[in-house]
Amino acid sequence: MAEAAIRKPDLRIDQISARLHSLGDAGVVGAPATPDLLAEVESRVGLALPQPVRAFWQAFDGIEVVDPPFQIHQLANLTYSGSLLTFCRCNHEHSLAFRTVVNEAGEWSIVNAETAFTVTMTMASFAVTRMWSWLLQRRPIWQEEDRAS
Repeated sequence: MAEAAIRKPDLRIDQISARLHSLGDAGVVGAPATPDLLAEVESRVGLALPQPVRAFWQAFDGIEVVDPPFQIHQLANLTYSGSLLTFCRCNHEHSLAFRTVVNEAGEWSIVNAETAFTVTMTMASFAVTRMWSWLLQRRPIWQEEDRAS
């Protein structure tokens, strides 16, 4: 029997944009990244960005929300070490990174850069669901959820 394919959510740029703009002054959205900037980052880290990651930064070159504290770095500020490409900071202290190894979903998993906890397996899942769990519900997406409380 064939294994069931992992269903990958769509990266809904228009929906993400509308939600970000609904934050008003609490959120700052960067201008779209240029093709030259995307190429420079790929050259600097020595990796081709997966299509959903490219699509996200082509729409938003960085996001910053004051409350709760949340930042998706501009492309120029991504850092690469080992197999981790750090791209996000939550609550001033928790760094999230892409594990730059292709996973079962055919993408890079998003992990807590300090603990290796897997936040999600796709950029679409992060941008459409997970980051909003933090921004709207203040659920700490960088760690396993305590289901007892």
